[in-house]
Amino acid sequence: MNILITGVAGFIGSHLVSHLLSMGATVVGIDSLFDNNDLDLKRERLAHLGIDTEAIGSRSTLTGTGGWRFMRLDVLNVKGVDELFAREHFDAVFHLAAVTGSHLSSTNAALCFDVNVRGTGSVLEAARRHGTRHVLFASSSAVYDRNVHSPITETASAGTPTQAYAASKRAAEMMCSAYAHQFGMHITVFRFFNAYGIRGRKDSIPMRLIRDVLEGNEIKLPPHGGIVRDFTYIEDILEGMMAALNTTSINLSGNSYDLFNIGRSKPVSIETLVQTIAAHVGRPANIVRTLSGYLTFGEQPEIYADTTKLERDLAYSPVWDCEEALPSVIDWFRSHYHVTFDM
Repeated sequence: MNILITGVAGFIGSHLVSHLLSMGATVVGIDSLFDNNDLDLKRERLAHLGIDTEAIGSRSTLTGTGGWRFMRLDVLNVKGVDELFAREHFDAVFHLAAVTGSHLSSTNAALCFDVNVRGTGSVLEAARRHGTRHVLFASSSAVYDRNVHSPITETASAGTPTQAYAASKRAAEMMCSAYAHQFGMHITVFRFFNAYGIRGRKDSIPMRLIRDVLEGNEIKLPPHGGIVRDFTYIEDILEGMMAALNTTSINLSGNSYDLFNIGRSKPVSIETLVQTIAAHVGRPANIVRTLSGYLTFGEQPEIYADTTKLERDLAYSPVWDCEEALPSVIDWFRSHYHVTFDM
């Protein structure tokens, strides 16, 4: 199976390479290496996968561990993306390339829509033109409306986004649906809930909290807890995606489009996460009680997934709890912070 990963230098994309290689796939990865204050981590991820990051830009294609190939290519380069699909005849594409997070979408909303919407259109059109059998698209739990109640099902309202990032992801989902129904393409959409793990995103809550506990920074939490998230370990994210890739039928409902929540479906408070980190590193957290804190504009205080559909249709149920997965992430962070990356 010949598979393309867009956004391969990102957190999920870089982990996905090893999973696909282990199942015998041929893997091509592309990334623009856009610097969203995370270029050091992107280079670290590529280096971990055997790419000579010093040679990026001097050659069109670099080969990494296991024979996978990396190209520096922006999904907004419509001609370049189309030529790649025409040349490689991909069986499937994991479209992960995106401007992520609420910070950049609030300071440069136009870029967010450009990459997340127009870039998705570039990939979908190339896949349509060149007969790619399966497109798997990374969306976000951020698309759900603020007034939905947890556990959140895939049928919950997602029609009134309150931030540009959420709006761009919802628009891209709708494009996926249109391409699937109009052109008969097999498209699967994933709504991820708070993915975390080794070499994770700097703006993720676990990465920020690990830094803050280690450095003794103030951690602002509400007086009575109240901020609850569905922290999903990278292995659960990957296994859910693999389950969708390996589904032989188009899907159980008979349509060419489907979407799935991928979350642990086990809510954890921010305060519990802080205390877990503090216990592992052996120092108290500097918690300050305040009405402001880890919520950003447009976010709900309580978000966690209903994964019934994932379990029913793809026979996969996430299994990793924070208490089991977080120590390895903390240990990696302590070994690499100020060495291969900074925050």
